[in-house]
Amino acid sequence: MPNITKIVVTGGVCGGKTTALASIRSAFDRLGYKVITIPEPATEFKGNGVLPWECASAEEYQWCQMSVQLTRERAYERAARGMTDDKILIVCDRGMLDNKYYMTPEEFQRVIADLGCTEVELRDSYDAVFHLVTAAKGAEQFYGNENNATRHETLEEAAAMDDGFIAAWTGHPHLRVIDNSTDFRGKMDRLINEISYFLGEVAPFQTERKFLIEYPDEQALASLPNAERVDMTLTYLRAEDGHELRVRKCSGKGNSYHLTEKRIDAEGNKRLVRRQHLSKREYRNLLQQADPDRRPIEKTRWCLMYANQYFDVDIFPALKDKAILKLELLIEGDEVEFPPMLHVIREVTGDDAYTNATSLKNIAGFFLGHSVHVRNYYISVCVSCVLNKQIYFPSCSNIRRSCRTLCYDVPGLVACLLDTHNISQRETLCFDFRLSFRNAFACNVRNRVEFSALRNLKYYYLSFA
Repeated sequence: MPNITKIVVTGGVCGGKTTALASIRSAFDRLGYKVITIPEPATEFKGNGVLPWECASAEEYQWCQMSVQLTRERAYERAARGMTDDKILIVCDRGMLDNKYYMTPEEFQRVIADLGCTEVELRDSYDAVFHLVTAAKGAEQFYGNENNATRHETLEEAAAMDDGFIAAWTGHPHLRVIDNSTDFRGKMDRLINEISYFLGEVAPFQTERKFLIEYPDEQALASLPNAERVDMTLTYLRAEDGHELRVRKCSGKGNSYHLTEKRIDAEGNKRLVRRQHLSKREYRNLLQQADPDRRPIEKTRWCLMYANQYFDVDIFPALKDKAILKLELLIEGDEVEFPPMLHVIREVTGDDAYTNATSLKNIAGFFLGHSVHVRNYYISVCVSCVLNKQIYFPSCSNIRRSCRTLCYDVPGLVACLLDTHNISQRETLCFDFRLSFRNAFACNVRNRVEFSALRNLKYYYLSFA
């Protein structure tokens, strides 16, 4: 069966989609892909006399358009599955969620319910979404309707539509916005580079940056048109050395399931090998292959588009007053413009305390490798450092590094325990931590440490009780 990837090329009016589709075909034909393009129904409808304002209602027109689009995509995908090519790239000229902009939320929900779909199913049926910003935002001198007779929007209307399309797709796990910060040729090159990176055809050139932030106001985020909440469960599967396999369940306005496989080189860099959508049954079957040494990770992710940068705000159950902010930069050193409602504490890019479960599992293994007295001593050092806001580390370098990782992030201690599946090991660690926390708590009451620090400590202590 061929490796099929389906992407969407969308964007505002006069954003360069027509040229982009031709460029994609040319570039990926040379890389050995069978490129299949699915045309946009709207242009076809309007060009053949089916106009929105002549239908019974806007909702009725959008139902007709989305019905055709859904049927067409399913037919193209079925045809692709029967082909003999190893790599197939399906490129959709706009996707199902672009239609959301033209309806009220109630109308959109009625239409997709009538089509037998949920919003999450439609959104995540595409592996990646690439949005080309309209020329009306940053390249106004090139905005026009000479190459599209159905285009009639003013600059202001085009800019508003562009924002609406971005908002419709916000929440997708791989949404990228290609703006007008370079000339048009540079814009097309950036698009091809982004797609190449996503497909794993080039070594990772993007820079992921992470920041520790104050716990966000979720009500404020929910009120934004370009923010979307997604509840995630990540489960790592047993895999060969040098490979990483995981399945992901996304919940929100419906459920979707995905499998991701990555290859890890000698330097620790990860390269995408495979990404595919799963049915609910396939997802459940793969859960039987879960890695017993790695606990599933549950988190709430807020996807937020701001200043043409796509931010992921990850909220973990063990972090009560903080969250992790992530984004990927196309060019290392690019300036990050943070959304005003998010308050950054510090950057934690490369900090082991904020990587995935592997590093936390290694920290648990470090402590389990020492005697109970050594464990109690170094855990107490970490706790005391956090409470007193003093950094003191033992002389041994490897112990010092582990203590530094833990004392900068007490929630890391919680995650460390939760990631230890072996019951006897977990009970041993919990016993050590209970003693250390109790002793540190009593000691620092006498020293009149800040109430906020003690309150946080009490929460973490209860996590181990």
